[in-house]
Amino acid sequence: MWYFTPYILLPLATAVLAMVAILQAWPYRRLPVAQAFLGMMFATIWWSLCNALELTNATVDGKTFLTSIQYVSVAGVPVLWLLFALFYTNRDHWVSRQVVLGLAGWQGVLLLGAWTNHWHRLMWSSAELVYTANGLWVLTGSNGPLWYIGVASAYSMVLIGTIVMIDQARRSRALYRAQALSLLIGAVLPWAASILFVTGRSPIPYIDTTPVAFALSGIAFSVAMQRFRALDMVPAAREMIVDQMPDAIIVVDMQDRVIDQNPAAQALLAAPSHAIGRSLAEVAPLWLVEQARDRYEGQFEVVQPRPDGDLTYDMRCTALRDRRGLPRGRIVVLRDITLLKQAALALQEAKEAAEAANQAKSTFLATMSHELRTPLTAILGYSEFIREDLHKRDQHDLAADLDRVILAGRHLLA
Repeated sequence: MWYFTPYILLPLATAVLAMVAILQAWPYRRLPVAQAFLGMMFATIWWSLCNALELTNATVDGKTFLTSIQYVSVAGVPVLWLLFALFYTNRDHWVSRQVVLGLAGWQGVLLLGAWTNHWHRLMWSSAELVYTANGLWVLTGSNGPLWYIGVASAYSMVLIGTIVMIDQARRSRALYRAQALSLLIGAVLPWAASILFVTGRSPIPYIDTTPVAFALSGIAFSVAMQRFRALDMVPAAREMIVDQMPDAIIVVDMQDRVIDQNPAAQALLAAPSHAIGRSLAEVAPLWLVEQARDRYEGQFEVVQPRPDGDLTYDMRCTALRDRRGLPRGRIVVLRDITLLKQAALALQEAKEAAEAANQAKSTFLATMSHELRTPLTAILGYSEFIREDLHKRDQHDLAADLDRVILAGRHLLA
């Protein structure tokens, strides 16, 4: 027997909200974190539609059947939520094949228990149909031990996911606080809705608002995805990239207050553990403050004086702008180029030494050429003069020896 109740509008609206969240996340579907999110939203839609059908049914068998198939989502959503939280916080090394199969297997046992409850009564020990003052046919009864085990396991998975999300939000940099807040709102909503329903304190009696909370969580996550680009660069991934960079990165706002830094920058600051929120002039050495002052765009070479030798940095300043193009701060990136400068200086010195050696060689050759040419000219001149004189005297045997001297001299001169 079926009947209409306006209460079905709530789960139907929930399904629409979950579909909106799916559309927002669909462009990221190749990412594991988005796949877990999409799975959670599809499960929320199934949960909501089954809930809507269960509300409009007025038979014990019908409500029991719809509740049992609804358990596909009841068992699946906590697992998907946990996977989403682990992927988002970059703890995907926890998500091994064995872990996924173990979670799926355990939730499968609970799902099988819900489907076969009429044999063992371990999920629900009794069930009866009650007509409430609100005009609803409600299936009531006592819960069995398997139901409490299922609630405990679901709450455990959601709790672990929430803890890692809170830990990620606590460690998030200032640039990611708004993103983390959106995700935390999404994490808390299912807890609040489920606890209120299980304890009978739901603002809408007899209606399970847990899928509504998961759908609203999906909307909160969608806001994080679209407005704060949560899946373009999650904070955990940012930490792996930026925190491991050897370049010092300092982000300051328009008042020159430090709002972000990486470990390489902490080594340059005077108060690295308390730098966030304080003026750059308070926590940075004087040489850095003077070099970075009023520089918003460009590349500069700066020197850090040190007793054991100066360090040279390549400093790049980039302005941070909002969507309207207005400046909101700047990023200062310092790269240590001391070794590069030393290598360039050594190369320049080697080049100058080579040029000096080449000049010395040229000078030597020019000098030698001049010093050899002068006496050779005299040798050749007098040898030719003597040879002519010997020819006139018919002393040709001596002239042959002079020909050898003249030939060798001309060869040396050439």
